[in-house]
Amino acid sequence: MLHADGSYYISNMHVTGKAYKTNLPSNTAFRGFGGPQGAAAMESVIDRIARFLKKDGADVRKINFYGIDKDNITHYGQVVELNRLHTMYDQLIVSSEYRKRRKEVDEFNNKNEFYKKGIALTPVKFGISFTTSFLNQAGALVNIYKDGTVLVNHGGTEMGQGLNTKFCRSQPLNLALA
Repeated sequence: MLHADGSYYISNMHVTGKAYKTNLPSNTAFRGFGGPQGAAAMESVIDRIARFLKKDGADVRKINFYGIDKDNITHYGQVVELNRLHTMYDQLIVSSEYRKRRKEVDEFNNKNEFYKKGIALTPVKFGISFTTSFLNQAGALVNIYKDGTVLVNHGGTEMGQGLNTKFCRSQPLNLALA
């Protein structure tokens, strides 16, 4: 329910959640507590609006972002403070060459009937630990041995997101070992 708005200000949004009991086991990892599904539903709405208006989804997204000084209160009453999404989005549009790439994708799709390409720039407003703020912390124990090897102990859980790979691919440390 907290993520059903995505990154978008909707002045008259009301969300009601319902819990259902089932006799079936979960068939997937329980990572986002429904947050990704809520965000995905809103992105689907934005995409449908863009298609209906025959506009680029990136433009429809941008004009519906939470504001900086106004239009920045969520449907559950939280004020979105220090909103940097507009600035980040503008920078990403430029650094990713989104407009150029969007044009190339459109040209490709117009020339190909069955094989299509896609491109999107999708924002995410996703809090950590939802409303349990004391859980918004982390730590790791890093042991650096005299031979230069490193051992990292962390509390993260690898569930397909590449956590362990990210640790292994970290930049090498340049340390003067005693």
